[in-house]
Amino acid sequence: MRPLIPLEIVDRIVSWVPNSSQQRTTEMLRLAGISVSWAVGWRHLVVHSHQQLLELLLLNTLLSDSLSLIHSVSLLAWKLADNQLLVNFLIPTTPNLRIINLLIGPTFAPDHLHEILATPKPSLQLLSLRFNQNTSRRSYEPFLKGAYFDHCLDLLAQWPESRDFEALSFVQDPLPAYGPKSHLQNEGIAQPIILFRFWCITNLAGSALGRHVRRLRLRIPGRNLVGSLTSSHTTRFQGVIVGSQGMFKIPLEPFPRLEFLDLSTSLVGSVGTGLGPIVRRFPRLKHLVVDRTQLLVPARFAGDQERVDESLQAMGHTVATAGLARSAEIARLWRDLAARVASEILHHRRQANGLPSIPADTPPPPAIPHRTPAPRRRGRSAYASAPRWKSVVPGPNAPPPQPVTVVPTADASSSSSSSSGAKTALSDQRIPAKVTVIPAASRLVSLGCGTELGETGETNSNGDDDNDNDLGVGNATRARWKEQFEIGWIAGRRKWESVVHERLDLHQRALDAWEKGVASFGPSLQHDDSDSDSDEKQENEWVEREYARLVNSRPVLVTMLLDDPGLLQGEEEGVGGQIKEETGGVFQTFLSCLTLHEVSPTHVLSSVARFAAAPPPLLCTYNHCLAHGAVVWSPDWNQLPVNLISPRPPPPAPVAAPAGPSTRKPLLTPMADLNRLFRDLRLLPPPELPPTTRDPPNPTSSSPAPPNPSTHHDDDDDDDGHHPANCAHLEGRKIWDLDRW
Repeated sequence: MRPLIPLEIVDRIVSWVPNSSQQRTTEMLRLAGISVSWAVGWRHLVVHSHQQLLELLLLNTLLSDSLSLIHSVSLLAWKLADNQLLVNFLIPTTPNLRIINLLIGPTFAPDHLHEILATPKPSLQLLSLRFNQNTSRRSYEPFLKGAYFDHCLDLLAQWPESRDFEALSFVQDPLPAYGPKSHLQNEGIAQPIILFRFWCITNLAGSALGRHVRRLRLRIPGRNLVGSLTSSHTTRFQGVIVGSQGMFKIPLEPFPRLEFLDLSTSLVGSVGTGLGPIVRRFPRLKHLVVDRTQLLVPARFAGDQERVDESLQAMGHTVATAGLARSAEIARLWRDLAARVASEILHHRRQANGLPSIPADTPPPPAIPHRTPAPRRRGRSAYASAPRWKSVVPGPNAPPPQPVTVVPTADASSSSSSSSGAKTALSDQRIPAKVTVIPAASRLVSLGCGTELGETGETNSNGDDDNDNDLGVGNATRARWKEQFEIGWIAGRRKWESVVHERLDLHQRALDAWEKGVASFGPSLQHDDSDSDSDEKQENEWVEREYARLVNSRPVLVTMLLDDPGLLQGEEEGVGGQIKEETGGVFQTFLSCLTLHEVSPTHVLSSVARFAAAPPPLLCTYNHCLAHGAVVWSPDWNQLPVNLISPRPPPPAPVAAPAGPSTRKPLLTPMADLNRLFRDLRLLPPPELPPTTRDPPNPTSSSPAPPNPSTHHDDDDDDDGHHPANCAHLEGRKIWDLDRW
């Protein structure tokens, strides 16, 4: 009798199998007579066909509490007979569901995805959606119906905050490649659109769910997503209440914890309008992938090499100096907030002295001159007089007005102290006289900017093809690109260091002025209240309050908190070398809203030394995504339209002359009659039956084969040995591999 292996040991062994193979492994073990618990077999479900989905639904009805066993669900089929069955399977809230990986083909409607995402998944960690709705037959139903997947991102933006949700992949496959005469076979048609309006990306970036997203892959071929992804015109703000001045709104940062970003196949544009906003808006970004985004265009001839070098140097300079523009934005926000605080303090002082908030002798502000619209010039063209898309007048395609959501914070005029429950007046709070913002150093580790330059079809500096030196020229070109990128990065690092030293000098001058002001109050504080009258006592109390306010207005240095908050605690130096701990108030609320932290000059100098010793980001110019997609689904052969009339009929077949000396024309010429009668008809090719598992592949077929969805790296278009170690492409391969979760 064969000995039975304990169930716990079998489950332990199967748990070491990769996630994508656990379901198949448990099925094979059960066929071999080895018992495996259902908790292991249902942990990672993979659907390859409609028949397999029916079997899972049948087992779901037989098992009790089977939904609690599921950790991940993957759909690796582009077409199911009934997508609603899968939707009904995913609609119930499963407490342990961590991964959803779906291949969305032409038959998967937006309504199906809407039903899946309508219910929040509290334990979800990774959501991967890959769209390929390329069809081989014209269909205007999505355009006429307006069936797009915009609302699905809006549904994610409405989910509650979840610290577990950290990875989102929203990928659309590129359009398929067509031949030069593809229009004769009804190919080259307009494919369906996935996203029609892009403000749904802006809503998701500033939502509660987007606060903890660390890995984002967003690929929409040929569409510019940078403006929507980095836009600060969001409907969600953090508010700081400044007394009667109202609430000062601070826009929420888009994806504040983002560390990995992939925008391949989309349109990034130039360095200033594409790469610059990305590295400026995401200061914690470590890996960036922008393959096939037209950010780097190889030189086409020898004179064009200078343009490529300048572009690469600008890329390196922009990456190194990304923190400068962000620090300028923070300084501008603080100036606006400090102006409101000063106005509010002045208002309270006038009320305390019995004066009106606005003196009567203050002249009114000058009236804004009314501008009448210029008369329309006669004879102008319709294009010149038409409104532009940048107009403030909302057009028919303008986004609907959405309610502004303000995340309330502590009231600045009545914030509570950390030591007691007493309320602190605005005039008694700590308001620094000078806030110097130190730009944060770039944290980018690797940059993937794949181009069309590969091992085949390389061009030398003269623009001519050289098949014998393709590989050598390609390696030399990529080495030159890397060198120019590092040159720009070193220049940007030097500029960053010079700006930091200038900010330190400004802070030191402000600190010297503050110390002189504090020292000037020394003689005024030496008084005896025993022999003074009431007026002198009031004057002495006013002097003491002004001295306390001046002490609290000590100039400070602030910078963005990019590391663990516990690493920087205790480094702030207060008056007399004491570390100041304070919560609440205008200044502390401002720091918490923008994730800032007070630092000392010593810490700033140490960060400058670390950034100077750090190597430049790794530049990888090998592509890691497909240039063209494939038609993953075609209608059945019996549903294809029948075209009997050929657009270009073939010429009639020549009729052979009769043999023999006789030249008399025969009465009947069957071939000629057939050619005359059926010359406008085209012989139909034999119907193409769906391939079976026994049919061998045709190596001579020119049509691209559909991608195999069962592979993990289905968008990989290169050799693994090309990419250098620790580049952004290899990091992304680890992130989106479901077996690593």
